[in-house]
Amino acid sequence: MKTIRFDALLIEQMKGTERREITPHGRDVVVGGQTGAGKTTIADAVNWLFNNKDAAGKTGSELRPKHRSGPEKDEPIRGLVMVVEAKVVLEGFGGAMNGNWTLRKEEHEHCQKTKLEGRSGFKYSYPKKYFINGDVVLEKDFNAWLQHVADPDIIRMLTDKNYFLADEKAGGMHHGQRRALLRNMGGNIGVPEGFEDILKATKDRKLVGYKKEVSERKAWNESGKQNPLSLDKIPTAIKENQLKVDAGAGSKSELMLKAEREIQIEELATIAAGRKELVQTEQVRAKAQEKLTGLKASQSERETFLANDMSAVEALVKEEEGLRGEARAEQQTLNAAIDALAEADRANTNAKSALECAMIIRDGVLQQAKAVEESKSPKPCPSADACPYAVATEDAILRRAATVKASQANKVKALAAVNDANTAMDAARTSYNSLLEARNTLADVQVVSAGKRLARYAEIAEAIKTRPRVQPKDDKTWCDIQNVIEADTEKLGDPVSEQLEILEDRKKDAEDERDDLNKRLNAFDATEQAKARIVTLKKNETALAQSILDDEQILRRIELFMVAESELISKAVNDRFKDIEFRLFKTNLNGGQEECCDPMLHGVTYAGASSGEKMLMQVDAAQAVGTYHGLRMPLVLDDRHALTQDLDLDCQVIALHTKVGQKELAVEVI
Repeated sequence: MKTIRFDALLIEQMKGTERREITPHGRDVVVGGQTGAGKTTIADAVNWLFNNKDAAGKTGSELRPKHRSGPEKDEPIRGLVMVVEAKVVLEGFGGAMNGNWTLRKEEHEHCQKTKLEGRSGFKYSYPKKYFINGDVVLEKDFNAWLQHVADPDIIRMLTDKNYFLADEKAGGMHHGQRRALLRNMGGNIGVPEGFEDILKATKDRKLVGYKKEVSERKAWNESGKQNPLSLDKIPTAIKENQLKVDAGAGSKSELMLKAEREIQIEELATIAAGRKELVQTEQVRAKAQEKLTGLKASQSERETFLANDMSAVEALVKEEEGLRGEARAEQQTLNAAIDALAEADRANTNAKSALECAMIIRDGVLQQAKAVEESKSPKPCPSADACPYAVATEDAILRRAATVKASQANKVKALAAVNDANTAMDAARTSYNSLLEARNTLADVQVVSAGKRLARYAEIAEAIKTRPRVQPKDDKTWCDIQNVIEADTEKLGDPVSEQLEILEDRKKDAEDERDDLNKRLNAFDATEQAKARIVTLKKNETALAQSILDDEQILRRIELFMVAESELISKAVNDRFKDIEFRLFKTNLNGGQEECCDPMLHGVTYAGASSGEKMLMQVDAAQAVGTYHGLRMPLVLDDRHALTQDLDLDCQVIALHTKVGQKELAVEVI
């Protein structure tokens, strides 16, 4: 047997306990104190350490110390760390699990500033820390260590004694889960004797499923909602078929009805052939009509195009732009002629100035030449040989001759320059006159052209204003479409809708007559079928009655089997417990068995038992479940004083007694 015992237990900041340490060293402990002294906190601490909840199912944040008065009454005291630490001794586990272990769980407070609906506040969370032998571990590692000890559900059943026995609404396990565990604890109960027929019929299926199958089959045969041949519906079906038999008497013979029907079938064939021909004609006409519709749409599109056509206006605008270009070109030519005339005028003025200058120079040269010619030539000295001035006179004569010669040369040049200036002036005058004549001619031409252009501008403006467009009747494309429309309209012909309506009326009358004849002919078949159906229904009625009777017998045998089996199961399960008796089946008013899982003590359920009775049941359950799983854990008994009888237990017990007037807890290790 594996055992776990507390060597020491430390509790800090849980409920009303600031710090509590118990050191039983693996022995039993008796704790006494008045109500509110903190006894139940010890049980809550053990539950919270192993199951994350206290004995009432509250989580860690609900176990924290709270303000007892003031504006923060019932609010948690901030900044505290809730701690439960247990030093445990493991025996019988084998390997490294045996020995001393220290398990510690801490719950811290984490504050985060928040803003909700425009107001600042604080949000609190309570993260946990886990320790094994003083080392910080992850929650999954802490749970893995517990998993090595036993399944979490087993640990909870042995530490939270209410969990195994209470209803699910009161914090207990689901009754189906508890029943399955008890069924396993009962072991192999064998098979009740005398029910070989039931076991053979189940064919390795579960008995509950087989019972459901038989019950559903019986209900289906008796009055199934969707079963047309259930026992309660067969008499009605027989009556309905008898009415069909009675209705078929006294009508025309079958041969006469068939002959009349053939006549209507031939009439329908004739109508169908005529209708087919008319439909083909109408289809051809419809295609022609569709073509006409397309042509009219094209004609309408052409009319819209002509109405919106701006090509004539664009041509007029383009013509106007061309005329304005011509005007600009003529003006540029005239401006060039005017510029050339001004240049010629300047050349003429320059030539005249050059002539005047040449004439002035000429007159000066002529006057100078005249003065030289009129000056007296020096006479030679008669006694030149003896006169000291004879040489000077000779030089003067030579100089005068040179001067005269130079004067004559200048005169020739001056006269030539005057002639050249006259020639240049004549040429400039001739060029000027020619350019003047050309400018005058261009000016006259421009005046005429401008008048014509102005007249054309007015014509173009008026034409644009009236927006010239082509009328449809003057458009070749529109006229071609119109000709095709007229030709196709003549070929179209009249519609055949009236002829089709007449044929449709004939067809409807013939079909109605044919259908009526078919109904009357079907009546013969229906009569024969109804007769055969009545015979079949009566046979089914007898077979169903026998089948229902057989199913009732099977269900009764199943109920008897379940009663016998439930007695075996209940005995096998309850033999595991000393005081508790589990009610695993309830007998209904019809004698059937219904599964349940109610723990009872002397005929009283756990929910209706007193505190002492509940404690006795809790101890019995913990011992039985622990024995089945081979595990003993410390048993914390709150309100131990409620149970007066002694308990002979082979596990560590922490007994919590209520003692009136004892404010401080008294701990006694036994």
